[in-house]
Formats: sequence, structure tokens, C-alpha cells
Amino acid sequence: MNATELFFKLRPSILKILLQCVVLLGYISLATTIMSSLWLVLSIVFFVVLIGVWRPMYKIDQFAHMEGKTWTLHTTDKKLLQGQLHAIQSFGYVVFCHFCLENTQKMHTICVVKDQISREKWRILQQFCRVY
Repeated sequence: MNATELFFKLRPSILKILLQCVVLLGYISLATTIMSSLWLVLSIVFFVVLIGVWRPMYKIDQFAHMEGKTWTLHTTDKKLLQGQLHAIQSFGYVVFCHFCLENTQKMHTICVVKDQISREKWRILQQFCRVY
């Protein structure tokens, strides 16, 4: 597996959006049976604020292998970051890549869903997960 094969350009994911909607609808249906309407509205506002606070530092739209454990991460606002691959986990339709960024020494996780890359790139990413 060479470095040119380990280049991934991420598309927007429909599965991520559907999962978030299902979780939100499940929470609302559960909360309406347990809470009064005031507490329901306050808890929804709390969760929306919480989601806004815990957004990723950088929104990555593509990442590529350089050499060894070094990877280059491209953000949507055209920043170029370098990081060391710390761990990679595969869970069927989802792969989590954990990077330690060189400029901040903070961990950053990229969640790659199967519908974000082509079938060929997904197969290559799955092979890399097994090898790593």
C-alpha cells in the first residue's frame, strides 16, 4: 500500500445527518413522556448549546498519508495541518482516525462514514485499518 492510495477526500455524509436526526427524535419522544413542556424546551436548548460548544476544532475535508505516522490534514477553510496517526478504529460503516496535531499537540478525531468516500477508497481504508 503506497502513499498515493492513502489520500481521502471526504464528501458530506447523509448517514451522519440521519443518525443525528434519529437520536434527536428519540430524545424528544422520550423526554415528552417524562418531562413537562418547560423542562423539555430547556433541555433541548441545553443540548443545542452543548452541540455548538463541542464542535470539532477543525472541519477536515481531506487527509493524506505522508510518511511513517505523519499525515496531512486539509481543513474546509484551506488550512494545512500535520499530525501523527495515534489510532484508527473500524466499526463496520464508520472509521475513526485519531490524530495528534503537531501545532497544538491536541488530539483530533476524524469520523469517516462509508458514504463519504468511494467504494475503492473505502476498501483501501479498511485494509489500512487491518494492517495498522
